[in-house]
Amino acid sequence: INSLGGKILRVKDDGSLPNDNPFKNLIYAYGIRNSQGITWDSQGNLWSIDHGRSGVKSGLDEINLIEKGKNYGWPVIQGDETQEGMEKPIMHSGEDITWAPADLIYYNGNLFFTGLRGQGLYQYNIKNKKLTLHFFQKFGRLRAITLGPDGNFYISTSNRDGRGYPKEGDDKIIKVNSIKLFEKEISKTIIIESPKANEIIDSPLIIKGKARGNWFFEATFPVTLVDWDGKIIAESYVEAKDNWMTEDFVPFEGKLEFKNPSFPNTNTKHFSHRGTLIFRNSNPSGLLENKYYFELPIRFK
Repeated sequence: INSLGGKILRVKDDGSLPNDNPFKNLIYAYGIRNSQGITWDSQGNLWSIDHGRSGVKSGLDEINLIEKGKNYGWPVIQGDETQEGMEKPIMHSGEDITWAPADLIYYNGNLFFTGLRGQGLYQYNIKNKKLTLHFFQKFGRLRAITLGPDGNFYISTSNRDGRGYPKEGDDKIIKVNSIKLFEKEISKTIIIESPKANEIIDSPLIIKGKARGNWFFEATFPVTLVDWDGKIIAESYVEAKDNWMTEDFVPFEGKLEFKNPSFPNTNTKHFSHRGTLIFRNSNPSGLLENKYYFELPIRFK
């Protein structure tokens, strides 16, 4: 606690110390080895990726859910090891696989992180805890990832850093259609017909689509519109247009009336015009395993 190394630090925008930090210094969480990416999800949870041990015995890279004042174990425990007062990772790579995770973002219920030694884009579904590897060894070492104002991922390679094997044209920026990475999985439960992903919207917004019956309760489920910073712009419900007590797809429709947020730039391609339409199933049980949600990127007029 007396050193800033191996910690998640928390500061205010102006660089000053928050009064509610757990140790009355900049430290928010500790027991971290080498975290190169952190991100917030839409539920306000903080996630981190961490490099495991290095050398001949590498592997045991981690995905961690970061909580205030918690100890994440390094260098005392790793992998599935436990000790009182220390947190296990949500997932780790195992002893025989190395991700070397370099950057992390959240999008639509998933964590996406790049792999250097892992040479791919990893997708972790927070709900079902499934890890999917995309583009394995196709582009080499992947370093940074961001979600662009157009709703696409932009990923940089890192093959000329002395550890990779550069190909002609390296290094490069790769554009990836973020929707297509998981649209097959999402389309099994909900299909949004209007608006389309990254469409420029205005009020009143008519929402149409179809969803499985388990999205509805009393023929409705909620929809929320937020701006690029997560501020709620409007909330309402969509309504089933047919019998909703079924496992089949049911058509739905709804309307959102809202006032456009203020923008520092009038160009609709500017990041401040970016927003998200969040669909959540009605879940009267409150159980996590019964919870579904889908986030559709949009742009404000």
